[in-house]
Amino acid sequence: MNISVGNLSGRIIESELSELFTPFGIVYRAEVIYDNYMGRSTGFAFNAYAEVAL
Repeated sequence: MNISVGNLSGRIIESELSELFTPFGIVYRAEVIYDNYMGRSTGFAFNAYAEVAL
């Protein structure tokens, strides 16, 4: 399951994002979107959660 996250700080990194969302499930991948020209975060990211069979 992929979730988009917005309104983030421009200083956030993938490891912090993953740590913030771990209480809601197993984060498979956290990807912060960066501005290619400025080289900093756009304040937008994606979290991919692992699919768990119950």
